[in-house]
Amino acid sequence: MSPGSETLKIAGEKGFMPLSLSLNLAHIASHWRAVEEGAARSGRTPDRRDWRLVKEVYVAPTDALARERALGGAMGRCWREYLLPFFKGSGMIEHFKVRPSEPDSAIDVEYLVENSWLVGSPATVTQKLDRLYRDTGGFGGLLCMIYDYSTEEEHWAESLDLLTREVWPRFATR
Repeated sequence: MSPGSETLKIAGEKGFMPLSLSLNLAHIASHWRAVEEGAARSGRTPDRRDWRLVKEVYVAPTDALARERALGGAMGRCWREYLLPFFKGSGMIEHFKVRPSEPDSAIDVEYLVENSWLVGSPATVTQKLDRLYRDTGGFGGLLCMIYDYSTEEEHWAESLDLLTREVWPRFATR
């Protein structure tokens, strides 16, 4: 999670597949620079197609429904009750800010839906994914963070179905 991650420098140096968590774009970009720096130490040339990003993803037929399900379901609950308090308490909340000057109190689950997570209709998630790809300089794979969706299995199954049937085909040409 560190900007300019030493672990990612080692990944670049050794030719391991790099992985970055769902953070702000500047932070994610620093991860690829770390991979390149590490790769240079051993004469390797890293390939962005090997880079994996982990993001929160929730797709529904409409933006409003996706937002409602993300905020009201397991994803929103986990962040509200555990992850945000953890990151705020450990001084790592700045990794999620779009603008460093924003107060820590501005970072809540609604902020993450709007600024970090890939939540929305298939068209919206495709746009957000396109922007993420463009703004990071490209990556090879997206890993979807999942939560305990046992009480909302039908909605999660629909999200995955929409992701694979409607979002991936639009994005797969990269």
